[in-house]
Amino acid sequence: MIFASLAVNVVVPKAGVKVGDVPVTAGTIVCVLALIVGLFAFLAGRRINFTPVTTLIMVLSGYMGVRSLIDWMLGEVRIEYVWGLVVGPMLFVLVSNALTTSREIEIAVKILVVGFVLVTAYAVLQYILGVNAVAIPGITVNLTDYQTGAEWYLQKHNRVGSGSKLFSTYQNGNLLGVNLLLIFPVVYEVVRRQWKLPALVAFVAVAMLTLSRSAWLGVAAYLAFRFVFTKSATAAAAAARIFAGIALIIAGAALFGAFPQVTDRLFGSNVDYLTRLSGRTPRLTQLIESTITNPIAVFFGPQGISEYEGGAYEITYAAVYLAGGLIALALLVAILVRSIHSLLKSVDRVAIGVGFGIMVYAVASFIEGGFWLPPTPSLFWMILGLGFAAAAQPGATLSARRG
Repeated sequence: MIFASLAVNVVVPKAGVKVGDVPVTAGTIVCVLALIVGLFAFLAGRRINFTPVTTLIMVLSGYMGVRSLIDWMLGEVRIEYVWGLVVGPMLFVLVSNALTTSREIEIAVKILVVGFVLVTAYAVLQYILGVNAVAIPGITVNLTDYQTGAEWYLQKHNRVGSGSKLFSTYQNGNLLGVNLLLIFPVVYEVVRRQWKLPALVAFVAVAMLTLSRSAWLGVAAYLAFRFVFTKSATAAAAAARIFAGIALIIAGAALFGAFPQVTDRLFGSNVDYLTRLSGRTPRLTQLIESTITNPIAVFFGPQGISEYEGGAYEITYAAVYLAGGLIALALLVAILVRSIHSLLKSVDRVAIGVGFGIMVYAVASFIEGGFWLPPTPSLFWMILGLGFAAAAQPGATLSARRG
């Protein structure tokens, strides 16, 4: 069930329908089934490995479970917060403890690689043939959304000027972009050397065509962290930098020459608009100013228990503060910092790839992390769990052998 959960959430994350305004996706259903199966396994005697990160994640889930219960009693519960901060963390516990052999980790990694290829290939077809020409209602696009009309995708904040963002099976360019940031760093670490450059070029090109500034920031952070701010004592590290430079030259020339919408998006906004993060900064300022004098709101979050102004749904950290206050925010930041540090010092390439993915996603989340929309929370916690499962078996996976 773990493999099915990973595959569905990577390849067809929007497959399903909506009940009211709530998306009921195949990926979410399979994740729930995986958690149920995992629960029975743990009840049957499977042990949980309580690492420092696991402990922090379970504390976050428990705290937000209580906090969400209070919201429910007050009639203010939000399902996306429950999934992202209560249920989702249990996917980490499941994956990090259930994948105990090198074979299982290899299967999970291959799902990410094949998923990346399928998603990028579909994006290319979508761009060449048109959105509706390749759409499969209920599979590559939510059935309820598709039934709203031929321009359903423009209702998903994809319109940029007279065109649209590239979104593949994710229905929104920002959502595709941030999830590629989680997936691709693992893919790059494990594919064979001759495929690294094509994969990197495809990643940069598709991420740029999402026209998502958060994805662009993440791409820049990834290239910097992975290829620039690294030790260059080995030939492999020097070759990696050369790969990055070639990828940037090829992708940059192609994008700016053949796709003017990238240029328009990059240079079409004034400095004030960019610094205000499309209006998100003023709302964040209002949120902080309206809650700063209320200790309960500050520590436990204003959602449901205190009046507040503004908001910051797109900015992951601000939304976590809104939902659970400084307690939830501090726990999430501690999880991110501890995870990145632990994974990047691992000798296993899968773990290292996950470490880079979590790092660049954390950077992009300062603009928009898409953390409350499927499949982001599910993929975030599952991929993080995969990283720790791989780190527990250093040198045992295919990634460690390929170099």
